[in-house]
Amino acid sequence: MRRLPLVLGLVLIPAPVVATAPTPAAASGAGRVTVSTTRVSQDTLRDPVLRGTAPAGSRLTVQVRLGGRWRANRHLTAGRDGRYSVPLSYGRGAVATFSHRVVSAQGAVSPLVTLRRTAVLAPAVRRTTRADVAKTWRPGCPVHYSRLSTVEMNHWGFDGRMHRGRIVLASTATTSALQAFQVGISSKFPIAAMREVSAYGGSDERSMAANNTSAFNCRAITNGKGWSKHSFGRAIDVNPVQNPYIYKGTVSPAAGRAYRNRADVRPGMMVASNPLTRAFTSRGWTWLSSYDYQHVEK
Repeated sequence: MRRLPLVLGLVLIPAPVVATAPTPAAASGAGRVTVSTTRVSQDTLRDPVLRGTAPAGSRLTVQVRLGGRWRANRHLTAGRDGRYSVPLSYGRGAVATFSHRVVSAQGAVSPLVTLRRTAVLAPAVRRTTRADVAKTWRPGCPVHYSRLSTVEMNHWGFDGRMHRGRIVLASTATTSALQAFQVGISSKFPIAAMREVSAYGGSDERSMAANNTSAFNCRAITNGKGWSKHSFGRAIDVNPVQNPYIYKGTVSPAAGRAYRNRADVRPGMMVASNPLTRAFTSRGWTWLSSYDYQHVEK
């Protein structure tokens, strides 16, 4: 806040505008707005919390720099002790760098805060529960769900943003699968969706039609006999539309017909030269490259 000039005789002496980083001696009543940090690097699907001090009880606005202008993003009120905390939520999902600042109603401005939103896999692995496989497992399946792992991870989307996905895998296959998907993140390989097949009622056809990347589903081999590798959690179908299953002229899913020409390589396609494909095959996964282009198994 700019103070009124002090009149000393006939000389006007303006007081300076102060915007500083927080110090132990920072007084919230001094009119300053401080911040706990000026540089943050964060998984783009998580919002870092910015803390600082401001005049006690003051109204604050978090602004973000867009198109060369500062725009209001969030409003909050400092506590009685002058402390505040606020999540920096702007740009969630985007992989970019954003500039923020906190401004008080009195006009005090904090130091600039630079938030770098990053693309990371951020995997989380836990033991699969019955609820996780409500529509994809039943008594008599070749593997009990207790031998499976539910795996959450970030992935690129076709919209150029990061999304959170979840698949169910054999516990012994999770490490190599996550290593491969890390390569997918690094190479910006887009994945349309990543959900457990129970979200589609256990239907492989519905999951494929939704262009869903999935793994475990206790079912028979398509156009064959015996259990599919998916029944063991040891197979993954990646982007079924861009990588259709082609059998005797039939293309599944139907939208995959646009991708029958495998020489016309477009985003999301599994081809021999693709880093994601190579990441799987170099870790002991087999890619069914002659007809089931979505399918890798271990």
